[in-house]
Amino acid sequence: MAFHRLADNLQDIREHQLCTFSDIEEVNQGFNLKLSNRAIMNSIQSFLSSKYSFIIKNSKKLIGKNPNTGGDLYRSYLLLRLIPFQVNSYIQIKNVKYLVKKIHANRIILENFNTKMQRTRNFEFFEKNLVELLEV
Repeated sequence: MAFHRLADNLQDIREHQLCTFSDIEEVNQGFNLKLSNRAIMNSIQSFLSSKYSFIIKNSKKLIGKNPNTGGDLYRSYLLLRLIPFQVNSYIQIKNVKYLVKKIHANRIILENFNTKMQRTRNFEFFEKNLVELLEV
């Protein structure tokens, strides 16, 4: 559900020409935005991060040379991968059940359902491991 709200927000931003996207590519649990400049990328990142929890990756690709200065020209890319659960959700990782206690800017605090021990995991952990959302 949050994934669809995010898609609608991105389309609204694009349609109202609040910024210039070169392209919006849908990837697994997120979007890859190709943007015209870094300042726009930073403002979109902060706007969307205030509403959703993301795994965020910034990158740039060399697209040519500036004819006036001879310097390199880069296109900025912003990968936003939505975290598919929220606080107080139950998830399962490698047959162990956890409760999501808190979601911070770059990490998630989990509580083991059986032992009540807390673990902190970076967002990258959830990219590499299969996480199942449990219905309670």
